[in-house]
Amino acid sequence: MIRIDLRRTSRSASERPLEVMDIESGIGFRARGLDASEHGLAFHAPMEPALGAQMYVTPGDGSGPQTEIEVVRIERQTTGFVVAATVRRAG
Repeated sequence: MIRIDLRRTSRSASERPLEVMDIESGIGFRARGLDASEHGLAFHAPMEPALGAQMYVTPGDGSGPQTEIEVVRIERQTTGFVVAATVRRAG
């Protein structure tokens, strides 16, 4: 599979645990961060979110703020899903 990096800024590896919650359904799950940038992030999820879903993400250890994201890509893997999302801006 060919991957094209559409991020506008550089990304950094982020293996930290995350708490993810779908805004519409209120269903939450734990995920593992893969990488992050100023405009988006990627994480490994045990369940498949809907493409376009708006979600809240917080660090699993509670060390950071809640961030609203929108799912833009989902890749199925044998151990779950790799989810790519953009950070949603207010306004």
